This record gives sequence, C-alpha cells and structure tokens, in this order.
Amino acid sequence: MTPMMSLFVSKFLFVAAALLPIINPPGLVPFFISLTAHNSQPQRAFLARRIAIYCFLLLLGSMYIGGFVLSFFGVSLPVVQLSGGLLITFAAWRMLNDAPAEASPGVEKIENREILKQRAFYPLTFPLTVGPGSISVAITVG
Repeated sequence: MTPMMSLFVSKFLFVAAALLPIINPPGLVPFFISLTAHNSQPQRAFLARRIAIYCFLLLLGSMYIGGFVLSFFGVSLPVVQLSGGLLITFAAWRMLNDAPAEASPGVEKIENREILKQRAFYPLTFPLTVGPGSISVAITVG
C-alpha cells in the first residue's frame, strides 16, 4: 500500500470512528419510520437517498468551512449545540403529541418531489440525522 493510500485510509477510519457513534444510524430508524409513516415505499427510498446526500454534503461542508463560518459570525459551538438541541426537542414533542399513523383514518399524503426534498433536509437531515453534535465533531475534525 502506498503511503498516500495508507494516509487516506487512516484519516477515513478516524472520521468514521468519530462521527458514526454520534450520528447513530440504527437509532434513527424509529424517527425515520414515524416521520415517513404516510409515505409510499418509493417516496421513502427517495427520502433515504436524499438524506444520505444531504448528510454527506453537510458534514463535508462543516469539516472544511464550518470553523470559518462560526468565527466570522462570532458564534461558539455551545450555541450551535443548544439551538440544535432545542430543534430536536421541538421535533420530539411534535412526534409525541401527533396522532399515530394507524389511527389516522384513510389519510394518504401525496407529495411531489420538491416537498419531499424539503422534508429530506429539515427535519430528517438537520437536526435529526446530522445535528449539532455531529456538526461540532466535524468542525473539530476538520
């Protein structure tokens, strides 16, 4: 293995080991299922692909330019963590007080791709999948 390739592999494993426990993909499955309960299977597949793309871009952007953006606006990491925590709290509160998908009589949401793209970013990508913790880790790693 060339030195450049071994450096790439070691950096990739370091970033994966730092981010995967915070993102916790298996722990996000119930959120995804509950927030997409009224969507069809092709819509769920579309949302899952969009979420993956948005997560990759958001984390990559956080790694490379996150520190510069925060220092430019004078925002500290604890402020990002607190505001992201509040967004997650509001989303969880809404999920607790919403009627279950099975109890909704015959409600079928038909959504176009633009609405699905919006839902894929907020709340499914940010703050649920890539939240303030993973962004702060990405900024630190970057």
